[in-house]
Amino acid sequence: MAYRVKLTALAQADAYQAFEYIREDAPGRAQEWLNGLFQEIDTLEEMPRRCPVIAEARDVGREVW
Repeated sequence: MAYRVKLTALAQADAYQAFEYIREDAPGRAQEWLNGLFQEIDTLEEMPRRCPVIAEARDVGREVW
């Protein structure tokens, strides 16, 4: 069963902010990292349970994946 994965605007902005941060120290690796991140996110459509809510979510009072 396939699921639909949708990134929020905030999640996308965080990804690109991390990309810019990595690019400052490792310009040759930043794009590879970003591509890998989005490839892994895409796999959640078929394997959503591989990233469960973390146990610490109770401590912060919200779902944290």
